[in-house]
Amino acid sequence: MRKRFHISMDTRHVLEGYALISPFLIGFVMFFAMPAATSFQLSFSKLVKFTGFKMEWLGFDNYLRAFVWDLNFVPMFLRVIKNTFINTPLIVVFSLILSIIINKRISFRAFFRAVFFLPFL
Repeated sequence: MRKRFHISMDTRHVLEGYALISPFLIGFVMFFAMPAATSFQLSFSKLVKFTGFKMEWLGFDNYLRAFVWDLNFVPMFLRVIKNTFINTPLIVVFSLILSIIINKRISFRAFFRAVFFLPFL
């Protein structure tokens, strides 16, 4: 007769939790952590393309070139920050207004839904 393997209920709940969170962790590592680490590493180096790719370590030279020597970098960076702080609240407010129009019982609700969802067909 085979011996049955018994797991306590607490251990079973812990294993279920790990099983449920593992797809998120795998996706987080594959699609965020590894690309972020690679980008951070590449920001301190230069790619040399002879046979394949070879990284040449530069240290802070890329950052010095961007912030000190390149006169266009700082104005462009500030423009991106400004646009982000302007566009993000506008997009959020517009999305909330659209969701209210689509879900609230108002006249022409069917028309607004059709106009909104028609491009997705």
